[in-house]
Parts: sequence; structure tokens; C-alpha cells
Amino acid sequence: MDELTEETIHKIVTKRISEVQAKKSLRSANEERQYGNGAVSRYIVAGSKIMDLFAVYVEQEMKVPPKGGRGCRVQKEHIDLCFGKFYQAMREFMDSQPKNPTKVVEKVVERVVAKNFTVDTTLKEKNRKLAKELKELKEKLGEEE
Repeated sequence: MDELTEETIHKIVTKRISEVQAKKSLRSANEERQYGNGAVSRYIVAGSKIMDLFAVYVEQEMKVPPKGGRGCRVQKEHIDLCFGKFYQAMREFMDSQPKNPTKVVEKVVERVVAKNFTVDTTLKEKNRKLAKELKELKEKLGEEE
């Protein structure tokens, strides 16, 4: 329905889940990971913002305004459709990010190798042209003497 406005963003409440639920969620990603002082609190705030952002997205996708009659009530199907799109967008973003430092180094090396190959190819081509011109000049000089 409406665009995401600054006013809507400011209305987003900072805490929607308990510390116990946050820790369970974090452990589900990796049971062995440790979290420093304040990290769980930040996770709660970030997760809450994502949750509220999802609520705003559901509202934006509603075709009938509140109290607008038939079709104005959010149904399970609305949540499921919005979640599918929201989740897919988040997964695509996550998958586009480097997963670890090794991957980052591999990407950098890949780019450097590609650039070096281009430079090397260009230099070889210029070298061939210069060699050809030099040969032609030598032939002309040999004819003139």
C-alpha cells in the first residue's frame, strides 16, 4: 500500500523477543559459537527491527485498506506469500555475500588474475604489432641501401 516512510521506521519498536528466545535462536545457527558482552542485546534489537519490517511489508502488500470490507483482514495466505518473498530476498542477499575470508581472498585473486590476463594479452598484442613494424622498417632500410 504505502511506501516505507521515516515515520513508519521510527515507529518500529526495538525489542520484540526475550533474551531466552534470542539465545535459542543464536544457538540454532551454531551451538559452539560464543557471544561477547552486548551481542545478544544487539541481536534482539536487530531481530525485532526485521520482524517489524516484515509486518510493514505485509501491510504494504495488502490490496484492501483496513476496515475496507471484504479482503481487508490479513489471512494466513497473505503471511505465507509475503514470507516467501521476504525470505527469498534475504537468502539471495546472504548468498551474494562472501562466506569467509578465504572466499574473499579467492574473489580478489580471481579479479587480479583476470586483470593480469587482460593486461598480458594487450601487451602481447602490442608487442606483435611493434615487432611487425620493426621488421617492415628493417626491410625498407635494407632496400634503400
